[in-house]
Parts: sequence; C-alpha cells; structure tokens
Amino acid sequence: MQYLIQSHSPIAAAVRHAVVDILGVAENAVAVSGDFGVRVGEKDYFGLLPMLCTLRKNVKKEEAKAFLGAESALAATGVNQWVNIASLLSADAAECQRAGQSHRSLAKNVFSELDAALESGNLSKSFLASTQRATIADVLLYAAVHNHPEHAAVGPVTMQWSNVVHQDAYFATVKSDHVTLPEKKEATSKGGSAYVKPSEEEIARRRQEKEKAKLEKEKLKAAEGKTAAPKEEPKSKKNAAKSADISDIDIRVGKFTNVRPHPDADRLYIEDMDIGSEVRTIVSGLVDHYKVEELNDSLCLVICNMKPKPLKGVTSQGMVLCASNESHVRLVRPPAGAKPGDSIVFGDFTAPTSFLEPLSGNKMTEVLSHLHTDGEGRLAWKELIGKHSGAEVSLPEMKNCVVK
Repeated sequence: MQYLIQSHSPIAAAVRHAVVDILGVAENAVAVSGDFGVRVGEKDYFGLLPMLCTLRKNVKKEEAKAFLGAESALAATGVNQWVNIASLLSADAAECQRAGQSHRSLAKNVFSELDAALESGNLSKSFLASTQRATIADVLLYAAVHNHPEHAAVGPVTMQWSNVVHQDAYFATVKSDHVTLPEKKEATSKGGSAYVKPSEEEIARRRQEKEKAKLEKEKLKAAEGKTAAPKEEPKSKKNAAKSADISDIDIRVGKFTNVRPHPDADRLYIEDMDIGSEVRTIVSGLVDHYKVEELNDSLCLVICNMKPKPLKGVTSQGMVLCASNESHVRLVRPPAGAKPGDSIVFGDFTAPTSFLEPLSGNKMTEVLSHLHTDGEGRLAWKELIGKHSGAEVSLPEMKNCVVK
C-alpha cells in the first residue's frame, strides 16, 4: 500500500508533513502522483477522503487517532468536511496555475463563506474540530488557504483563526509568511486619549442593563395596549441564514450513452448522460473501475446542480455518485424500474419539480460530505435513507462506505 501525494498541489507539502512527520508513515510508503489518494495493489483510489479513511484504519497511537479525528464517527465527519474545503481550494489553485487568467477562481467566494462558517461556529480562536490540539483538518485547510494564489483575499476571521492554530507544534514546518496579525486601530476621543476596550465583565454588565431596559420598555407598551406585532424577518435574511441540506442537492437517475476515453487524460471517461429532459456531458474518473461496455446504456445517479467545471479541457456538467472503500469503487445504481430523470429523495424531503439552481462549491462540498452507505449498504445522507419512488437505493456489497 502507498499513499499518493499530488505533485503540483499547493497542499502537497502539508499532506506529506501530516502523513510522514506527524503520523510516522515510512517514506517508502509514500509516492508522488497526479492526484492525492491510496494505491492498493494495482488499483488507485483518488481523493483525500480515501487517504484519510485508510490512515484511520491503520494508526494505533491515541495521538495519531486524535490528529485524524478517528476517535469517533462524529469527529471523523467534522474533520472530513473541513478537509473537503481544503481539497476544493487545492483543486482551484492548481487550475489557476494551469490556466492562468482564463480560469475564474472560486477562492474569493470560498474565503467569504469560510469566514462566515468560522464566525458562526465560534471557531475563530479554536481548532476546527473544537479539540485540544490541531487535527489534520486544521493543517490542510491552513495550507490550502495561505498557499492559494488568491491568498490576499483571505478574510479577517480566517486570518484570526490562522494566527491561533499555527501556534500548535504540528505547524512547525508549514507556517506561512502570509499570515499576519490583525491591525489594531487605536480610536481617540476629542481630548486625544486612547480608547480602552472595556473588560469582559463590563461588556456583560452593559448587555444586561440594555436587556433590562428593553424588557421594561416592552412591559410599558403592553400595559398601554400598544404592543407591536413582531416584525417578520425579510425572506432574504431567512434564506441567507438557512444552512444547506440534502434537499438543496438535485440527485437524479442518469443513463450512460456514448462513453469514450478522454483524449487528454488516461483515467477519465467522457459520457453523454441522459437525465430525462436533456443530455449532458459529464467527465468521470471511472477508467480504472469500469470498461466502456459495462457503462453504456446502464443507469447511475447524477448530481445535476453542480456548477459546470472544466476537466482537462472538457466541461463536465454534473457528477456521477460512487461508493468507495480501500479495495473497490462502485457506481451507485437506482432501484429496478427507475428511468432517466427520476429524482432520488431522502427522508421526508420531496422531489423537485424542475432542476435546482447550482449550489456554491463550499455548500455543495459540505452537504456531500455527509453522503455514505450505512451498515446495510443503503445510500444515506446523515441518517436519512435515499429512495426512488419509495424503494431504497442500496449497494449490499458496499457497506459503511464513503459516497462521492
């Protein structure tokens, strides 16, 4: 078995540092490749998540388990979410380097959403998994953010988080010169004296007084019979506050047609995918796992509201879902009777009446990180089972696997 390090990735050094220096994997078990992943025998399983899953199964020391988030399924899921964002930024940076100004980078949008996520989760002064020490998620996201060509657009909350986490010894060899201390502005009064920030106790006291005054005012209004009805929050704010879930992902049955090798990538196929009302071009890394004749005219599940993305010169208009473990990658197939364009729903969510709008890369990554197969091989998002017309989507031979 070998762990694969993508040669031109901006997080390559951080991944190697985590695998070799922190986790103690032997140098001869690490190889340079065109992508991150794991090589088992003659098969390669690409992506940072297959690498993490394999590392978690092989580490023995408690410190290593904590670093990987292997102490519990909940911890592992949290680490995976942040590593997915690091992976997204890494891929975007690599495309920036390859295509130059012709590539429209996602970095500024990701940085903005990352700032919001850190702030809403109260993580600006702590590690991502709310642990005592940094995890691999902290190390890789830190490297992905500050080694990105657009690092100058990093937000203040992310910069504050970076200043906190890179004090951990795990960051000894990956610290970035791009991390700067936030500027402190000294406000002065008319008399010229410097503004002094009140203590936490003073802030709490003022807040209590403000709340008390507000309550007294509301009681007075109620006594006068003039209590105003609470204002309805604007829809725009409600929608902004709503976190993405599986109902925001448009998963439909697709049918492979005209599958052919990608002219510029040995491990990629180009497929004309029939999704009912239209046919889309999709690029998938299935060459090592399926022959052309095994795919043509067969059914699969397709994510239909991903933003189109160029892959080696061909724009992919969706993504095929696969379940993977250490030794196998298998397409997620719909139940018998399904036809192209049919929707897959989870729990009590209802099928969309039309194609959903594209979801931002960061939110898409977050939602998809919860897809998996359960102990019975059923497709699930968190605890919700995926179904087609009431029939469960199932891969009995692929239990407890990552789905992406």
